[in-house]
Amino acid sequence: MVEIVLASHGDYCLGLKQTAEMITGPAENLSALSFRPGEDPEQYQHDLQEMIESRMQKGEVLLLIDLKGGTPYNMAMLTKQKLDFKVIAGANVPMLLSLLTSSPANASEAVEIALNQENWGIELEEMPQVKHRRILK
Repeated sequence: MVEIVLASHGDYCLGLKQTAEMITGPAENLSALSFRPGEDPEQYQHDLQEMIESRMQKGEVLLLIDLKGGTPYNMAMLTKQKLDFKVIAGANVPMLLSLLTSSPANASEAVEIALNQENWGIELEEMPQVKHRRILK
């Protein structure tokens, strides 16, 4: 089983986890680590590395991050120099649900699932045009 770690600024990753588990039920292969305002980036990197190492004992790890270039991303890339795991930036609920409901065999397969455009859940929604009828009395 692929271990999924969520990392983000603030509580975004905790919200992703909570939302996904509300829909799919508890996921033992899912964990989250928030980067808090005022937190030392080096401490966050240490905590992230510990979480990933712990998860690697159970299987391959896929790290989903809120956005590229932020502190969680930068600390993940530093950690990636020491450990072998996959990283995807731009995590969202549909992506996470696809991963949790598909049971990928390994991290590479998980990456394919996560990056499948159908799983992004991004689309423009518009109301259908309704023609108004005049009612004659």
